[in-house]
Amino acid sequence: MAHTESGENSIGRKRRLAIRTALTGSVFWLVLALLVEVTHRLGLSRTTPADLRWMFVLAAGVIAVNYLYFRTPLYRRTGWSFRAVGLFFAGLHAMLPLMLYYLDGFTLLTVFVITIGAPAVISFMGLQQAGMRPPLVMGAAMTVFIDVLYAFAPQNPHTLTPPELAMFQVCWGALIVIMALLNEINVRQRKAIVRLYRQQQSQNELIQQQNEELARKSRALDRANRSLQQLSLLDALTGVANRRHFDEALEREWQAARERRAMPGGSSPAPDEGLALLMVDIDHFKAYNDCYGHVAGDECLRRVAWAIQSATRRTSDLAARYGGEEFAVLLPEAGRRGALEVARRILQNVRALELPHADSPVAGEVTVSVGMACLEGDDAVDPLELVVRTDQALYRAKHGGRRRIEEYAA
Repeated sequence: MAHTESGENSIGRKRRLAIRTALTGSVFWLVLALLVEVTHRLGLSRTTPADLRWMFVLAAGVIAVNYLYFRTPLYRRTGWSFRAVGLFFAGLHAMLPLMLYYLDGFTLLTVFVITIGAPAVISFMGLQQAGMRPPLVMGAAMTVFIDVLYAFAPQNPHTLTPPELAMFQVCWGALIVIMALLNEINVRQRKAIVRLYRQQQSQNELIQQQNEELARKSRALDRANRSLQQLSLLDALTGVANRRHFDEALEREWQAARERRAMPGGSSPAPDEGLALLMVDIDHFKAYNDCYGHVAGDECLRRVAWAIQSATRRTSDLAARYGGEEFAVLLPEAGRRGALEVARRILQNVRALELPHADSPVAGEVTVSVGMACLEGDDAVDPLELVVRTDQALYRAKHGGRRRIEEYAA
């Protein structure tokens, strides 16, 4: 695709250059017509305007065909190369000055034409980025060609004398050198601009690559930060939320419940809509560690944490390790009934684990005790008080025989 676009741009540049050349040729022939008139009136040429009328008509035809060929889509339909068409039109333009030389016999008119035409040709080579060497070679070849023509030119009163010819050759050579130098300067400037553009493009690509790399590293850093933040809120052993996460969630949910009550038209939560908290403790866990070892004790904590986590149903529910063998379950807007259902599922899930506990006076397997407290009515206790109430309910469950659920009672 990029190669096709580059080819289209090259064709467009050549087409514009051909059109510009045709327009420049029309200016050249207009100046030539003026010179013919002036040299004829001053008696410096043996060619009359009548002799050159057909020549100007031919030149106008060449320019018109050149212009229309590249101005219309005809250049695409023919399939001819730009080089072939360009050489064809250049040959026609070159034939016309030769005809002028044949008619004029190398008088001042011919000198004027060559002096005007040479800069035009060399400037055209400059537009093609020819530099200095090709114009010098072409100028030397044209000088030899003109000298050969002059040697065979018929002599007449208007023919240049040897001093005039020498002066013409000096001026002609100086003109060629000046135009060649200007072409070289033009080419070097273009190359410098292209080099600067490529350096700028390379720098832009490097900056873009660095920006992309920086963005990639930034995204990776964000993912790592989120991962670290997530890990900082999880208990390393059990995989459930840690104490820090629980404290933040409790404060946030308590504040949300308080704002709901303070809203216009808001009311105190119903018994089945208030914030609820469960405290879960593994019964006689120290005896379990003493009997089975700390490795088995860690595995017991992990499996009990999974059983507690599985008892929750909503995304807003949060199971966390509160400390040691004690766990907390935060239940926003669950109320007494919802909290009681979750507590019962916890007992069932732990019982289904069937973890043997030979030193437990409660049962031959691992069991848990659950304390429960809820915010109901106009109860305006703070988060710490809610934790204290739940802990009191857990204390009653543990001293009431364990493997049971106790609800806080004022």
